[in-house]
Amino acid sequence: ILKVIKKHWFLHAHRFPFDQVYSNVKVTVYDIRGRTITVLVNGYEAAGYYTIQWNASAYPTGVYFLQLVTPYFNETRKIIYLK
Repeated sequence: ILKVIKKHWFLHAHRFPFDQVYSNVKVTVYDIRGRTITVLVNGYEAAGYYTIQWNASAYPTGVYFLQLVTPYFNETRKIIYLK
């Protein structure tokens, strides 16, 4: 099991409006060709710290991209998965 992100990755990088307690969050893993591998989170999340795990054991070694999308912030990070 590969520990992919902690929620502070995006909460640290962007300040939400004062009254923003919940936000729609989507975290998706893509392969090198841009195909969706899996959606790890898709829904409303309360502000706070979370750990999201992706069990990548069924996928080959390679480069993947982890994308976080909220109404206020987008970020994509590269993951190099080695078995």
